[in-house]
Amino acid sequence: MYDSPQKAQEAADALKRNGIWEDAVDVVLPPSNGAEASADAIEARIKAAYVIASDAKIYAQGVKRGGSLVIARPGLGTSGKAIALLDSFGPVDSGVADEQEPMLGWDDSAPLSSALSMPTLVAGAAPFSSFISMKTLIDGRSSGSSSFGLPKLADPSSGLSSMIGLPTISRSATPLSSLLHFPTVTSRR
Repeated sequence: MYDSPQKAQEAADALKRNGIWEDAVDVVLPPSNGAEASADAIEARIKAAYVIASDAKIYAQGVKRGGSLVIARPGLGTSGKAIALLDSFGPVDSGVADEQEPMLGWDDSAPLSSALSMPTLVAGAAPFSSFISMKTLIDGRSSGSSSFGLPKLADPSSGLSSMIGLPTISRSATPLSSLLHFPTVTSRR
């Protein structure tokens, strides 16, 4: 959460410049020019970006009071970098407490995490390794691919398709479901 739309947009732009796909970054701004937006409408917009319902309600109140929210869904292994980038733009208190205990209750957007009473968002760059108390193979400043002299898979310009001159198949978050016309388990509303 940021105290101005400009800071929020600058933070979102920095994420995109640093490898977070545009589809994985959402910015929720307060109503402008005296327009009224209900907290429910703002909350629905935040939940559409895959934020759990209980946190979305609190974030919506912050946006209603004039805050600007940036929501990022970084790829595997890039959350630490995304958090550092967002922190560098001077976020303000959002009102959502840092989780100290496993999540209680049910969240439709994260059914497996809810069933296992596990939090869905973690602060570390290697959450699974931290969870099982295992050292990571890389230091966080470089990708695993670069450690072995291979191109990063998350970089759309370095995949197998680009090496042989073909376009990528899809930038969709659900390419297989889209290709086979299967409904996804969750959908944006």
